[in-house]
Amino acid sequence: MVFSCFFYHGFLVGRNSHAMETWIKSKADQFAQAAHQQVNAVHQSASRLAEDVLQKVTHREDDDRRDLEFRDGPLGFTLEGNLVVAVQPNSQAERLGVAIGDRLVRVDGYEVPDVESGGFEEQRARALITKWLKDMPRPGVLTFELPEEFSDEGEPVEQDAPTSPEAQDEASATAKSTAVQVLQGELQRIQEERRKLSLELQESQEQRGALTAQLEQVKQKSDQQLRRSADLEEQLQVLRSQHKELKELHQALGSKEEASQAAAQASAARVETTQVAAQAAESRAAAAEQELSLLRQELKTALATLAETEAAATATRMQLEPLEKEMRGFGQAHEAELELLREDRGPLGTLKVCAKRVRRETYFSVTWQNRRAVPQEQQKRTEAHAQHVKELEQRLEVQQQQAAEELQRQQEELQRSKEALVEAQVTAEAAALEARAVRMEAASTHAEPNGDILDDQLLRVEEVAMPVAKANSGEVWTLVLGLQKRIDLLENRCASLQRPGGSWPSREREIESLEDSRALSALRLQSQESVMSTAPLRPSWELKLAAVAGPYVTAVVVTIHRLALGMLRGFLEKLLKSEAWLWVFYAHLLVLYAIAASSSLQTTADAGRGAVDSLNAQLASAGAGGPGYTLSFEVGTWMCIQKKQNIR
Repeated sequence: MVFSCFFYHGFLVGRNSHAMETWIKSKADQFAQAAHQQVNAVHQSASRLAEDVLQKVTHREDDDRRDLEFRDGPLGFTLEGNLVVAVQPNSQAERLGVAIGDRLVRVDGYEVPDVESGGFEEQRARALITKWLKDMPRPGVLTFELPEEFSDEGEPVEQDAPTSPEAQDEASATAKSTAVQVLQGELQRIQEERRKLSLELQESQEQRGALTAQLEQVKQKSDQQLRRSADLEEQLQVLRSQHKELKELHQALGSKEEASQAAAQASAARVETTQVAAQAAESRAAAAEQELSLLRQELKTALATLAETEAAATATRMQLEPLEKEMRGFGQAHEAELELLREDRGPLGTLKVCAKRVRRETYFSVTWQNRRAVPQEQQKRTEAHAQHVKELEQRLEVQQQQAAEELQRQQEELQRSKEALVEAQVTAEAAALEARAVRMEAASTHAEPNGDILDDQLLRVEEVAMPVAKANSGEVWTLVLGLQKRIDLLENRCASLQRPGGSWPSREREIESLEDSRALSALRLQSQESVMSTAPLRPSWELKLAAVAGPYVTAVVVTIHRLALGMLRGFLEKLLKSEAWLWVFYAHLLVLYAIAASSSLQTTADAGRGAVDSLNAQLASAGAGGPGYTLSFEVGTWMCIQKKQNIR
């Protein structure tokens, strides 16, 4: 736009120079024509004046009125009312024959009112005559009436016309000589006016020559402006091509940005899906853990019941063993008794003994069966409970295996999401670096000198790097500023993509689950690392330094700054990770401060001791100095002055 303005300015200058030349020529022609017309008018007025003078001399009117033509310049007479009271010498009135006592009766065809002296009417008539004389166009005609001549008796004198031919010839000769004198005076005036007009014509010609020279200079300047406008047009074409390239580059950057945004959105969606799946797996794992804890409690209860049952069975066995021994003893005794009774009583006794024996055996068998039924039922219940516990353990193992598989699958998905996020971060960093390189290339391209005009119009490299351009901005520079804003937005997004996932919901549960101080310190260190990683990639003073020292020096300084800052941050991170090294660091600081304090105290003590020694030496020398000796010394903040003393 700036170059188009210059081209349009050069075009206007060319048109204005052509119009100025035309105007100068027209003005010169007008001046010449006006001078020629004025000379013709002078000649015509001279001839007309000569004719009027001849007519006035030869054909004097009977009413004694004269019509006199006055031209430019002072009239040369003074009026009192309508009477001429004074005539200036060598003026138009004197040359035209106006005399004191003549009465003005007509001004350029307007009749002068004849009023009595005194009163308002006379003042009005004077003002009217003054206005007419002031507004009268030149040349203008004034009509004067000659005064009447009176005799000694007070009557008007009538002049007798000459009747003799000699008198007439003499009168005509006198009139001719008078007319010749008048014409000679008028001719001299005309010659003076012609001389003035010739001088004016010469001045106009000189002005025309000066204007022609100025016109030539303007033409030269217009040619220079046209050539400069052609150069500017070529530069404008170059800038348009560069603008087109920048536009294509902007479109490419926009497509890359859209692709990176899509990748970031996809990675964010995958991360969210992974988080949801991880939460679901965690919830299932928590439910499985709860169920496992319940099963463990049931297993503990069953094991306790089994232990009690086994203890009861053992106690029952311990009780059954004496009973069995007793039963065997009873059986043997019964057999012996039965044999004795069978031998003594015969068949009936034998039957009774047998019946009694049967009843006893039945009683003992029923008692034995009842006593053995309780451990068998307990054993069945224990076996069923053990089978149920075994089934629960198998189900728990299956659920644990499924949860482990699901957790591993979620971890793999999370790892893939992290890898995709790292790829998107690398892509965003590459886009930011490419955008910064494009910005530097555009700044270096537009910073080349393009002539005297471009030195004042184009932007500098330092100003391109500034966020707010202070130089003249056109369409190209508006686009460059837009690209700078887009690049800053990309860099901010890259910084946001580089942030670790420290805001996941599982982090709070991890914090709640951590019990020891080392885990908490490690988590705090991770949060500090995340805060450090979210710091801006570019320092705040980078743009100001680029505006002062240039982009290359700024790049070197920023690189050194980042390296130093990274080393310091790494050192601090190592200190924060190791508690022992942290204590060593603080102990080393304490030792350094102690050494510095002791050194300062030692220096102060040495200085005080030296001051005391010098003071003692001065006192000793003062004691040997004699009377009238004055000693002034200063130690620290106190002053000791020994005045004049007479030492006897």
